[in-house]
Amino acid sequence: MDVVYTNSLKAHVYGGMAARALGLPWIAHIRDILQSPYVTPSVRRGLRFYFSAFRPKAVIANSHATAAAAPINRLAHVIPSGIADQRIQTRAVDQRGSTLGLLGRLEPWKGQHVAVEAVAMLRNEGFEVRLLIGGDAAHGDPAYAGSLKALATTLGVDDSVKFTGFETDPYAFFSRSDLALHTSVLPEPFGQVIVEALATGCPVVASNEGGPVETLRNSGAGLLVAPGQPRILADAIRAALSDPESYAEMSRAAVIRARDFAISRAATDTASVVKSVLS
Repeated sequence: MDVVYTNSLKAHVYGGMAARALGLPWIAHIRDILQSPYVTPSVRRGLRFYFSAFRPKAVIANSHATAAAAPINRLAHVIPSGIADQRIQTRAVDQRGSTLGLLGRLEPWKGQHVAVEAVAMLRNEGFEVRLLIGGDAAHGDPAYAGSLKALATTLGVDDSVKFTGFETDPYAFFSRSDLALHTSVLPEPFGQVIVEALATGCPVVASNEGGPVETLRNSGAGLLVAPGQPRILADAIRAALSDPESYAEMSRAAVIRARDFAISRAATDTASVVKSVLS
């Protein structure tokens, strides 16, 4: 063993101590925004003290938003998480429909309720859309999952909202979608599903905070909207699906942007950091 490489909050705590005990360099790969509201102020202070005491040789963050909140951000290398190179492909945009795809854990901060409300608004205005909500509450909030189904029934759109459960293949999920939604009401550290959607040529409408901003801004591959605002989300959905020419341009831009996140590139950049630490 030449280096200790950690990938989660618990692993950072144990790994930093293990590296010290073994006399090995420690690399911390941070994938979460380690500040309020994700962690309490006391946990944040504890992490800053811990990282200062055990001193990783390098920190890798999955976005600039994550790096900015890192306990020791002066050491941070920003390397976005990668996607399978072979899954990046164009789509036949002449078959564009009106299916929305939203994939993620079912919990309030992911904002699936915002999408359900936006669909209800569009349906009431005569704009027909269908929403696929993928994911389950295994690591989320079971009560929230039930409330989403109740909300769809209350708003009269339970025939337009389908819960597909846990999805083993996100690329296949977004290949069935015409427009991907990312509705987190808190800043997302990175947003893996966004780049997975882009890889299939599926344009994205995402919340204008955190990692999604870095992925979509100036890419032409989608739209950024204020989080937690069903009316704004509904208007963006309508705008993205109403103009075939604009949609085709976004779909092409999605594939181009996805190539920036190829796993081969992420692996090369990560190996470079490891080599620099070992040298």
